[in-house]
Amino acid sequence: MAGWTVATIYGYVWPSWCGWPLLVSDLVVTAACQLVSPWVLGAGGERAGMASVPVAWIACPVLAWAISGGRRRGGVAAVLIGTCDVITHGNGRANQVRLTATIVLLLAGIAVGHVARLAVEAQVRLQRADAVTVSVRDDGPGIADDRLDEAAAAGRLGVVQSIRGRIRDIGGSVTISSARRMVRTWSCECRGPDYRDSRDGYG
Repeated sequence: MAGWTVATIYGYVWPSWCGWPLLVSDLVVTAACQLVSPWVLGAGGERAGMASVPVAWIACPVLAWAISGGRRRGGVAAVLIGTCDVITHGNGRANQVRLTATIVLLLAGIAVGHVARLAVEAQVRLQRADAVTVSVRDDGPGIADDRLDEAAAAGRLGVVQSIRGRIRDIGGSVTISSARRMVRTWSCECRGPDYRDSRDGYG
């Protein structure tokens, strides 16, 4: 289990490795560890209330499947691992507990898969947009008209680098509308092609 944990940590880091061979192998190894638990723990372990050899480790392939393919894939992995978990405990109260654990595992797989799918859809929408504009408004006291220019001329990092510089680096622009006793508005706009280029290398 320790060796496979290290292998999957490195395997899931590389997008080219996160395909069906690694996903299926992860599921098979986890199911095998679950199924051999009665022989490893023995009758004494079961009487002592030991759950199984992998314990919470069984959730790892379920979450990996959910992140890679959404709700359905996460649900399938949860059902398969949960079935192995129920089989290893036979009948009685222990089986009822494992059935509850399987339901929790199923809910986790569906929930994580749903969030992963939403993240993918949001990224696709951003990449297809001609421009992305973010506006932030607050009810502060405002800033004098020449104060930001003075700060930029003095090289204040908060204005020159942290805000305008970073947006400019990805092909955008920043507009700041502020005056005393007025609502302050910060508008940051990034053009589509430059935004897409800035995502290269993130997978």
